[in-house]
Amino acid sequence: MRRAVLSLSIAAVLATGCSDWTNDRPATAGSQPPADTTAPTASFTFPAMRAYTSAGTIRVAGTSRDDTAVTSVKVNGQDVTSTDSFATWTIDVTLADGSNTVSLEAKDAAGNTTTTSTAVVRRTEIVNVAGGEPDATGEKIYFVDAGGKAIRVLNVADGAVSDVADIARFSPGLVPLDLALDLANNRIFLGVRQAVNDGSSTVGVWAYDTQQRTWSAFSDATHPASGGGPALTNPSDLVLDSARQKLYVVDWVNGVYAVSLATGARSVLSSNTVPNTANALFAEPMDATLDGTAGKLYVIDRGTDALFSVDVTSGARTLVSRTGFQTGPSFVLPLSIARRSTDGQLYVFDAASSAGAAFLQVDPVSGARTAHQTNAVVPQNGAEDLYTYDVRALAYANDALYAFDTNYQAVTKVEFSPNQRTRVTNNMTPRNTDPRPAYASRIVNGRTWLATAGDELVEVDAAGVARVVAGAGVTGSAALRAYSLAFDMQANVAYAMTYNGNSQIAKVNLANGAITAVPDGTGTNGLAALPYLYDLAHDAQANKLYGLTSDGVVAIDLATGARTTWTSPASPSTAAVSSPRQMALDKQGNRLLIADSTRENLVAVDLGTGAFTAFSESGASGPAFGSVYGVAVDAGGTVWALDFVDRLYKVDRTTGARTDVSSRLAGGSGSGVQLGNPWGAVRIDGSAVYVQDYSNSYLQVNGANGERVVVFRGASGSN
Repeated sequence: MRRAVLSLSIAAVLATGCSDWTNDRPATAGSQPPADTTAPTASFTFPAMRAYTSAGTIRVAGTSRDDTAVTSVKVNGQDVTSTDSFATWTIDVTLADGSNTVSLEAKDAAGNTTTTSTAVVRRTEIVNVAGGEPDATGEKIYFVDAGGKAIRVLNVADGAVSDVADIARFSPGLVPLDLALDLANNRIFLGVRQAVNDGSSTVGVWAYDTQQRTWSAFSDATHPASGGGPALTNPSDLVLDSARQKLYVVDWVNGVYAVSLATGARSVLSSNTVPNTANALFAEPMDATLDGTAGKLYVIDRGTDALFSVDVTSGARTLVSRTGFQTGPSFVLPLSIARRSTDGQLYVFDAASSAGAAFLQVDPVSGARTAHQTNAVVPQNGAEDLYTYDVRALAYANDALYAFDTNYQAVTKVEFSPNQRTRVTNNMTPRNTDPRPAYASRIVNGRTWLATAGDELVEVDAAGVARVVAGAGVTGSAALRAYSLAFDMQANVAYAMTYNGNSQIAKVNLANGAITAVPDGTGTNGLAALPYLYDLAHDAQANKLYGLTSDGVVAIDLATGARTTWTSPASPSTAAVSSPRQMALDKQGNRLLIADSTRENLVAVDLGTGAFTAFSESGASGPAFGSVYGVAVDAGGTVWALDFVDRLYKVDRTTGARTDVSSRLAGGSGSGVQLGNPWGAVRIDGSAVYVQDYSNSYLQVNGANGERVVVFRGASGSN
């Protein structure tokens, strides 16, 4: 009986206890999972920072992750595309002119949300200005952008640039040089010269119908069909004379032609033999401006460093100003000329006059030259971001000069009263606020680092704001003339190769700018001679720094300064190093990879043995390398390489197989902006791939589709 009662009591307790435990008692640790309050993480990988493009759309890419699962990712409110549960994703975003905010939202199953944003600026890109001219109102200036393959118009009031006509039909066979406006007759004339004979069009003058938006040959070897006159060879400048119904063509080989606006028929107006041999000094006539009232065409000649006037009726030449004959700063490299209509004074931009890169005022009567403005004395406190260097087109409008600078890819307004300069457009991308030329640069942790010609290490953030990290002006630091850089961001230091006859390695504390010498293994603290190091690579795990020499590699133990030198063999030639350009650490492969411009393959150096071998030779699959200029390895171990014709390749790290990802060549792989300078190196920041050009500007390249955007625009200088 006791057993039966006990059994019943236990059963009753068990029957009621479960309800008691789950409903009435407080939960204890481990009884149920805690609420998920952790938001997912999400970021942009392309573009990885504020970016600039001239395209109407951009393929945005990114990553996201969560401690449970990401359930939704939206960009600008639209669902992204993903095949791996949003670990990686992409979406095409339409861009408006100007600055575009691109917003990102990631959400997990519990509804936790994280948001972030970046900016993409869409503006027309000025690449390679060849010539420009204002309209009758002076409110708009039309110019040829040979690199951008378009005739473009600048709105003087706000600096906005827009396309007028596509000139891609003249590439690559012909090079567009200059334009002349005949807007009263709905025409724009374009002068083109031969580059490669591809048969697509002919050298001479072409006309663009602004209403029909069509091109037609106006004056060339077959137009007009008969009586066309002597052939044009290099029509470098066009000047319209509507009063006389003539188009004057400055041909830097043959002199000055007069072309009928009615028929396109040509005649030589002035050359070293026409109308006579007096003042036969034409060597390389470059640019011209017209004084229609006086009937004079003023021509600047780069070959003889002289300025002539040509009578537009007779063709007679008169020497107006030449180095050694008239007073003032000497002509050395005169490139462009404009006439101020209010007083008839002439203005010549000379890239290397005895006054420096300068706008020289020339009196048309006496020929006397004076420096109106120079880079050495820019009116606004010598501001280097207003420098001009390669002004191939100079236009006068509304009592100001407009300088189209191929070097800076920008338009600068030069005023007379007040005497000042204004950057009308900084192109698609503003330059950084510290635009001094740099000997070396890197992108690390989304920031650009410059070893400037001013002997400073400068950090530039994504907004273009500069901070001098090390240099003579930083307390506790010193002047730093660095030619190669490597970074250890975990230790918050940079390693810089300085050179003053011998190379030395300096260690820079990025927090306070303090500079110390890396030991050299002899106890003399960095004074032992090193060869010139073309590039540096840091190995945090091994605590070593690798330097690229003219014929191999030097490995430096950062703790002791002990050095190991590996010299490449002469044979096989494919493994020899003789013209090194860049080096990358491939930690997964326990090797260094070297780009050498005399090789059509990469050179691998085994970190264990120091053995040199060829990698990704011509036998590997994919398009062949030209001379290799750059190499880098990203965080995932993917190899990236750059060749001399500005093609970026993805290289299989095991087989060496190559894939052409993006190219600066016309019609090449990828899409997006080009910039005007050749590509010089490939850089990696995490998984982001960047191409660095010769002005230390950076393009980020989308490794999936080759799309390019600008993330940083530097100043001219070596790198």
